[in-house]
Amino acid sequence: MDVNEHRELVARYGIQQAPTLIVRHGEQVEKLVNASTIKKFATSQSV
Repeated sequence: MDVNEHRELVARYGIQQAPTLIVRHGEQVEKLVNASTIKKFATSQSV
């Protein structure tokens, strides 16, 4: 997403760098930052 167009979401989730992946599990929110961490998560989820 374009962080300049969605500043309210950036603030809500505390996004400070790109890339950042936000994963919601119901009310629980997991924040993954940097490409290698996101890749490991995607691989573990068979995405």
